[in-house]
Amino acid sequence: MIDFADRSRRLCTRIYEFFFFKGHLSRKTVRWWRSSRPGQRLNSPLLAARPYGDFDMVKRYIISLMAANRVGILAAVTNALDELGGDLQEVSQTVMQKYFTIILAAEFPEHREPDVIVDHIRGICKPYGVEVNLKEPDLDILQDEPEEGTEKYFLTVAGTNKPGIMRSITVCLAGYSIDVTDLYAVGKEPDASFVMVMELSVPPGVDAPALKQELEDLGSSIGLSATLQHESLFAATNSPRPVRVAPHLSLGQSANLR
Repeated sequence: MIDFADRSRRLCTRIYEFFFFKGHLSRKTVRWWRSSRPGQRLNSPLLAARPYGDFDMVKRYIISLMAANRVGILAAVTNALDELGGDLQEVSQTVMQKYFTIILAAEFPEHREPDVIVDHIRGICKPYGVEVNLKEPDLDILQDEPEEGTEKYFLTVAGTNKPGIMRSITVCLAGYSIDVTDLYAVGKEPDASFVMVMELSVPPGVDAPALKQELEDLGSSIGLSATLQHESLFAATNSPRPVRVAPHLSLGQSANLR
């Protein structure tokens, strides 16, 4: 007589083995299995060494990569992450001066060692000469979450490019304890034009009108226009798009962001 229950258990075990080693065993599935079979573990010599409750443990890493831009780099990177069982949480990627750069946050099965992650990505991306750097948030002292009442503003700066623009603006912002959360700036030839857009996290207690006036005065002193806008006003006067796309506007269009 065929024991269908036993066959079903064997098949289920094989499936779990496959997804465990691919790193794709979901937390939801783990919780379902544990609740429907309390106290049981999968009957598999491959999995017996690891308590079943550990399957839903993950670890987050921040990974940055850079290489001379070529078609296919991003596909190689994401393929490597998939093979490692990585789950992407956040990604920022751009091409600057013909160089591909990306920084991403991803969660991996807890047993996946950092060296294994870096070596595997380097191996898959070897044809592209990708440089890989990995950071463990658990080992770094990270900034606290923004205070309640912190608001988002956008600063648009435009004019003639010259040394010291970035320094002057950022020193002013640092004096107000303002965090720059996103930034894109570009100088263009042959007219030496300069456009910069910053996304700012402004803490409570900052006098926004006074800050706006100080930035405008600072801009005027170095031959630039500086426009500070609350995110609601910025969103109302611009098409939805990433901050770093805005500098592709002409200087005249940037001036109309007021």
